[in-house]
Amino acid sequence: MLAGMGAQKPLNWIPKLTSHFLTNGLLTRASVEYAPPDYLLRPFTEMLCVAHMEHASLLEENGQIEGGKRVRALIEKVVAEAKQGAYFRHALQVVVARKPVRGNVYWSQL
Repeated sequence: MLAGMGAQKPLNWIPKLTSHFLTNGLLTRASVEYAPPDYLLRPFTEMLCVAHMEHASLLEENGQIEGGKRVRALIEKVVAEAKQGAYFRHALQVVVARKPVRGNVYWSQL
C-alpha cells in the first residue's frame, strides 16, 4: 500500500534513532522496539486503513482527486486481502531522548 501511494522516503533511519540521537548530543532515556502480538494485527490494519482514508480525503480536498481515488482503491484491496487473513505486520519503535543539562539549565537556554 505504501509503495502504491508513492511513498518514496526510505524508512531505514527508524532503527537507527538511538544512535542518531547520541551522535547529535542527545541523551537517550528509553528505547523500546515492540512487535504487536498477533491478536492486534487485524485492528492495527484497520487503524492504518482509517488513517489512509483520511489521507485520501485530504488529497481530494486539495484538488488531487485522482490521488484520492488511487488511495481509496488501494484501501479496498487491503480490506479484501485482510478478509482473507492478510495483515500489516511491522515493529513499532519508541525512543525518548533529551538535551544534556548543565545544572538546572538546558543547553538551548544558554
